[in-house]
Amino acid sequence: MNQNLIVIDTEIANPIASDWLVKKHPKITQWAKDWNDFEGMGLACACVWDYRQQRFQVFADNLPNRYPIADLADYLKGKTVVAFKGDFDSALLAANGVKCTVDYDLLMEIRVAAGLPAEWSPEEKGLAMSYKLDTMAWVNLGHGAWGSGADCPIDWQYGKKPQVIAKCISDVAITRDLFDRRTRLVDPNTGDCLNLPISPVATIVKF
Repeated sequence: MNQNLIVIDTEIANPIASDWLVKKHPKITQWAKDWNDFEGMGLACACVWDYRQQRFQVFADNLPNRYPIADLADYLKGKTVVAFKGDFDSALLAANGVKCTVDYDLLMEIRVAAGLPAEWSPEEKGLAMSYKLDTMAWVNLGHGAWGSGADCPIDWQYGKKPQVIAKCISDVAITRDLFDRRTRLVDPNTGDCLNLPISPVATIVKF
């Protein structure tokens, strides 16, 4: 296995604004406009599984025993990066001054192996198909993802930073375990074997 291989995931610091959410949380003053407002989202943390070191790394500012986010750019140099929905992670990191090229986007590879376009489109709403991390985990690993990504920025704003980091680490571990068995993943919608490629064929590098 490539010893420079890592798996990465990120969590946002500021929740996505909606009328009811803003009213529910008046103490929160920083909001992102939508899911494309990467600068407004802010970066709470980036968590990594390092295959060479066989351990997790956590990058988050102003927290004890964590690497500052500024160190992540140097850490990523020379690494082969795996992510689930890596276009989001790359865009969020880029908006926060960290260039990260995802070499293997697990979600894109899953979609193409299932006969779908690499990227989701609104036309798929009627198909009732899901390849979310939680869905893939339940079918292939026997457990789901821990917590909700949508709750993470709210928890972060309320000072529950250890819980957010724990969620991020959990998602990294699930992505790692799915990646490790990528040639024998089961499609949660059909029960067929997805048989993902060892090397990427569908990953679209954007950043």
